[in-house]
Amino acid sequence: MEKKRYKGICPDCGGTLWICKSIMQEAGMTDLGHGTCIHCKSFLHLEFNEDKQEFDCVNWEKYRRQIPEGGKKQ
Repeated sequence: MEKKRYKGICPDCGGTLWICKSIMQEAGMTDLGHGTCIHCKSFLHLEFNEDKQEFDCVNWEKYRRQIPEGGKKQ
């Protein structure tokens, strides 16, 4: 069985990505994804947007700076 792929846009190069949900995202934890852009090789945080049925992609370093030390992002 082929997994469904969802669109995402790399925030660094604007490249289109086709992304499958991780096991945790399939279980409903939509903010537990990461991967590398196939176009520019930027490491990305991948959060599934249920409303739009696509991925919101954020540069990993930018995402990491949003998380308070020792906790979840606000």
